[in-house]
Amino acid sequence: MQLRDYQERALQQVRRELGRGHKSVLLVAPTGAGKGTIADLAKQNRIGGIDRWIEDRFVFIDHDFDDPDDDITLEWILEKAADAVLRYGIKVLVIDPWNEIEHARRRDETMAEYIGRALRMLKKFARKYDLMVVVVAHPTKEVGKDGKSRTPSLYDVEGSAAWYNKCDVGIVVDRPDKDRAETAIHITKIRFEGTGETGKVMMSFDRETSRYGYLNEGPDAGRPDPRNYR
Repeated sequence: MQLRDYQERALQQVRRELGRGHKSVLLVAPTGAGKGTIADLAKQNRIGGIDRWIEDRFVFIDHDFDDPDDDITLEWILEKAADAVLRYGIKVLVIDPWNEIEHARRRDETMAEYIGRALRMLKKFARKYDLMVVVVAHPTKEVGKDGKSRTPSLYDVEGSAAWYNKCDVGIVVDRPDKDRAETAIHITKIRFEGTGETGKVMMSFDRETSRYGYLNEGPDAGRPDPRNYR
């Protein structure tokens, strides 16, 4: 499609503002100027740019759901991740969510013992390949038992207290009211001094983009409030 000069200029201006992080851009033009065409092209460009950004930076581990013998065990994930390290040089492994893994416990192994062994495997893998491992795990239903909501902790993850004891960094994301965007990010554990600090950061969740932004602006925005963790 060949755009007119004024349409091309308008399209570039819209793309520029979207690139600066503005989610909504108001385009004012007379009837017949092609506002719909410009908006469609800007949207296509934005989505295409997002797709390219993801393709350039992420590697997804595929699973054959039609193969009954291809279970998603932790050993299977680490085997695929090791291949991704060698092929693509990944530096971060994200397992999300933990409860979707087929947890293959040994016969004489309790769930707590299995969790401890699994976390040791992950830490050993991280050291071997010099990468960061992030595990996303959800709390048990006990957190909201009897309709009484409270802030979850790492001890509320099903299986074992090892979730708190063995992690190097522990973060809890809590959105008490699902109808509001206000979200509390609790940094509940930092093992090594100098790698961070415990505290709480208040953020806002954008449903449209599934992204978080700082709830408060200013020089201290994004800095953990340590008062509840001293």
